[in-house]
Amino acid sequence: ESYDREHAFGESEVRLLQTIASSMGVALENARLFEDIRRRTRESAALAEVGRDITSTLDLADVMQGIARHAKELLHADNSAIFVPEAEGASYRAIVALGPIRPQLEGTVIVPGVGIIGNIIAGRQAEYVNDTARDPRAVQIAGTDDEDDERLMVAPLRAGAESRGAIAVWRTGGQRFTDADLEFLVGLSLAASVALRNAH
Repeated sequence: ESYDREHAFGESEVRLLQTIASSMGVALENARLFEDIRRRTRESAALAEVGRDITSTLDLADVMQGIARHAKELLHADNSAIFVPEAEGASYRAIVALGPIRPQLEGTVIVPGVGIIGNIIAGRQAEYVNDTARDPRAVQIAGTDDEDDERLMVAPLRAGAESRGAIAVWRTGGQRFTDADLEFLVGLSLAASVALRNAH
C-alpha cells in the first residue's frame, strides 16, 4: 500500500510480491508438516508406552490411568474419562477421570442410548462433536456448568461386535476436534479394550 504516489506499483512489484507470498506459503506448509510429524511421533510414543504398560501389569486401574492421561495431554483436553461396565453390565461408570470435573464424571452413570456418550457406546462408532450445545443427544453432566463452546470426542471400547465402555475427552473452547484427533483416540480405545480383556 502506498499513500505517497499514484501508480506506485507495476508488474515487477507484483512479481516480487508473488515470489515472497509463494516462499511464505512453502514455509508455512513446511512448518505444518513438521508439526504434524512431531505430533505423530508423540502419539506413537504414547501408544507404545501404553502397550508396554498392558504387557507389564494386570492392574487395570493403573493402565487406564495412563491411557486417560495420554488422551488428556496429547489431545489438549480439559477433562478425560474411561467408562467401563458396572457389575450388572447394563450401565457404565468411570474407572478413571482426570480434570476439573473429575468428581462429577466419577459420579456419572452412562446408559447405552442415552446422551452423546451413551449413543456412541450403543452405536459402536467413534465420533467427535464440536458443539455439544447444538447436539440433540446431549445430556448435562450433573454438577457442571452449561458451556456454550464445549467439545466432546468419544471412542467406544470394542470387544468383537459389542461395546465394553468408552473413552471420552472434553475441551471448552479452543481448537475444534479433527479426524486426526479421533484417529489417535481410537488407538487409545483399542489399547483400553485390550487392557479390559486382559483384566477379565
